[in-house]
Amino acid sequence: MTSSNTQQLKEKLIQIENDEYKVPATMNAYEIGLEMMKYIGDIDSELRDNLIYSTFAEWIDRGEFTDEQVRELLHICLDDQHLFYGIGEKETDSVFTRTFSVLIVPLVMGKDRDQPFLSKDDVMLIKSKLIQYIDLEQDFRGYVKEKGWAHAIAHVSDGLDAIARSPFLEREDLVDILNAIQPKFLVNNYVYINKEDERNVSAIISVFNRELLIDHEIHSWIQSLGEKKKVGDHPEDDIQYMNMKCLLRSLYFRILDQPQLARFMGTIVEALQKIDKK
Repeated sequence: MTSSNTQQLKEKLIQIENDEYKVPATMNAYEIGLEMMKYIGDIDSELRDNLIYSTFAEWIDRGEFTDEQVRELLHICLDDQHLFYGIGEKETDSVFTRTFSVLIVPLVMGKDRDQPFLSKDDVMLIKSKLIQYIDLEQDFRGYVKEKGWAHAIAHVSDGLDAIARSPFLEREDLVDILNAIQPKFLVNNYVYINKEDERNVSAIISVFNRELLIDHEIHSWIQSLGEKKKVGDHPEDDIQYMNMKCLLRSLYFRILDQPQLARFMGTIVEALQKIDKK
């Protein structure tokens, strides 16, 4: 990435933003989309977040890309140079490429809900890649000073939320989503402070509301959040406790607005009581 290339792209996107995201007559939307993909993880938060992401959001929603072009952009986002770029690294700038690539998934799935164009194979590929990604991601930072949002665990939850609502996903796939989220709230080396719990609860609620899981499976999953054993060290045990407690509390209060799920509130309370006793 050279500063001259990023500056040229930035100026181009600012012009597009100022013109209410109209595609310039002298430019091709898909070619600009491919150019944006090259810099989707730039450390300039204005370029990455305010310009590239916002332009993708507007153009995908407005239909500026053909269905096939959206599918091609999706596959780029899911590849090793985007969703898995530098995977496993901690506190490096590679996280921005991963986490802003994953944000394309909810945009694509939103378009698909309005006007279905993805095949079952497309959706199952997204599900497989997101499950693999959340398992491998080790950089849990939310807001990074001077560089903006990384927010891996929040961004991937937006993707999981989007695919959980797809009619192509069946019971086993929804169980996979729940089981992928759980370990990230049992980590004991980072306290989530940027609403990661609330974003993940959105995905969890979407899973529950599909009504494909039997009640016993949901009760068991909630109970399992309160059963993780402490490692016996501080601050590790306190970190794990806070992450679990925040997720369970957020789930409890979200269900207050979901009367069809009220039968699970008692189990959430029991899980909270269990971790408080440890």
